[in-house]
Amino acid sequence: MTETRYAILIGMDNYSSDPLPYCVKDVNDLEQTLVSHCRFSTDKIYKVIDSNKPVKEQIDEAFSAIEKEFKPNQDLLFFYFSGHGEYDKDEGKSKVLFQDETELTVEDILLRYFLKLTPKNQYLLIDACHSGSNIFFKGTNNPEKEIRRLNYHSSELCLMFATESKKKAVQGNDIQNSYFTYYLLEAIKKQNLYDEDGFLSIQAIDNYIKKKVVEKSAFLQIPVSEIRSSGYKVFSFDEKVIQAKTVMKPTIVKKKSITKKETENSPDEEISFEDGILPINRKKVQEKYSAFIQNSFDILIGKLNNTELEVVNSNPFNDLEYSDQQKIFKKVIETSRKDGIEAVSGLFEVELREERKLKFGGLGSILDHLYEKSKPEFDYRIETYSDDMFTVGLSVKAKNIYQVGGGLFALFFQAKYGFAICIVKYNHSWTGTSDKELKFINVIIKPFLLNENNEDIILQYLKSNVDNFDETLKSWNEQRQKEINDFKSKAQVKK
Repeated sequence: MTETRYAILIGMDNYSSDPLPYCVKDVNDLEQTLVSHCRFSTDKIYKVIDSNKPVKEQIDEAFSAIEKEFKPNQDLLFFYFSGHGEYDKDEGKSKVLFQDETELTVEDILLRYFLKLTPKNQYLLIDACHSGSNIFFKGTNNPEKEIRRLNYHSSELCLMFATESKKKAVQGNDIQNSYFTYYLLEAIKKQNLYDEDGFLSIQAIDNYIKKKVVEKSAFLQIPVSEIRSSGYKVFSFDEKVIQAKTVMKPTIVKKKSITKKETENSPDEEISFEDGILPINRKKVQEKYSAFIQNSFDILIGKLNNTELEVVNSNPFNDLEYSDQQKIFKKVIETSRKDGIEAVSGLFEVELREERKLKFGGLGSILDHLYEKSKPEFDYRIETYSDDMFTVGLSVKAKNIYQVGGGLFALFFQAKYGFAICIVKYNHSWTGTSDKELKFINVIIKPFLLNENNEDIILQYLKSNVDNFDETLKSWNEQRQKEINDFKSKAQVKK
């Protein structure tokens, strides 16, 4: 699938009480760089640089124009703001301030624009004072579940803020840009940051900005960021290097003719089992087959979106209650160990829960102690953020008593002697008041060797366990209907 890149760039200079001289220039300079180095098209970039019309109205109009042609789970959204910001201590949130005296919180931006579009790759850059008040995705206490779900909408998600919540963002007359944006542009244009293939990742850009801004401001401004990425995502391109590599004539090597059958049965590369488990080969294989899994889920989500079901494209780990999450983690870890498909060190962890000692402090302390005693003896943890794992999933919410809520997710994880793909299906049972009780968990784990061509068998595995999930949902709903009908039948009063 071809990715289209869209951008909304906002720059505010003309504040009534405290004008800023370079925010509009930040936007114009960034627009040129996105087009010249990052494969954005001018007609896909929407700029808001004045308040002749209400600023929020201009942003909404840009969003509406993008939404008409935006392809969910495929295209890229880049949202940038340069201007004043503030930190609201009472709400614990950072806000961007517009020159027409309106404002948006960072959460507002994520919920109003990113969540609705579900971009495959999404970038939010805020160049404003007090902008980095919160890190949204790795924490578990954020009240906005919808915001946490954004973490799993994309193959790359990036939040970058010019500075911490208690610090100012600086502009410089010597560079005629804000510090943050100046070094963002410099990083993109700096050839020695690109790899040998002419590619530059957002992580490399982020590291450069942090180092340079801290140095330039003498620690008065400290950028904040959080980046979650699956595989290697290219943000910027050195077109000269790419073009040079494209036109290079390949070295001709005489090879014996190979039959079609030999090609189908041979591995991607002739490597030994020992070489296959080396980190460099593990990474290559993970990137290749993770794309297969993601594509399978993209197709399934498209199919489910054409039904009446309410589908949430997310990693269900974040949507589950802690107790339910622990049940699934336990089933996955125990299945992997029972089947002899253990993950590499650090991916699956089981820890003995530390029991808190009873403190004498009245009835509350006793109840707290009893609650602690009732919790599971072990804590189960799966490191879904690890570079040695790829996760993707979806959940289906029941709209009424006749539907069954549940979910499906896949884990690609590096195993001790190869890799494995784990498919988990689960559903909820009607409790009498809600559809919340985790009733069914099915875990299937299949191992693979790293030095073999696994394409056909993996595609078949995904077809059997992912592609037909709509049929699984249908059978769950039919079973629920049967349960209801059976109850009605037994409850009928015989005349």
